[in-house]
Amino acid sequence: MTTKDEIDKVIEFIKLNAKEIIEERGEEHFPIMFMFTPTELKIIGIELTDETKELYKPGITALLRHSDADAYITINEAWQHSTNGDTETSKRIMSGQTRVSELPLDDRQEILIIMAVKNNEFAEMHSSIIVHTDDDRRLLCEWEKMDGVGDGRMIIKEW
Repeated sequence: MTTKDEIDKVIEFIKLNAKEIIEERGEEHFPIMFMFTPTELKIIGIELTDETKELYKPGITALLRHSDADAYITINEAWQHSTNGDTETSKRIMSGQTRVSELPLDDRQEILIIMAVKNNEFAEMHSSIIVHTDDDRRLLCEWEKMDGVGDGRMIIKEW
């Protein structure tokens, strides 16, 4: 069984690696999944397009089951809506009428998300806003941690 300490160590490794990829190399972070199986830690690249996002949850759930994994961590870049939930835009996003990626740049922020889940035990998210500098560099802000996460098309909490 994978321990919380083992998961936390991988999260810290991911954060250091992400800083190098985004800030030092100036590259986008490719979506990756770290899957904890009874015998090894597997690292899997994930292709996320509008089409594959719809297949993500059933596909990854089947992979986790088939591999007898008890935990996983994903990391990917995403867009976040930058206003509160009471606006018309927020309501359209929550209802599925609008995607955050379709909003004007002033209404969204680029973020890096780390999602860590242990099967049927816990789920937590770490996120860092990615800021763009005047000299066209991208920098990671402070990491924020949120214990417990809601359901969504990219979140698998039980398999």
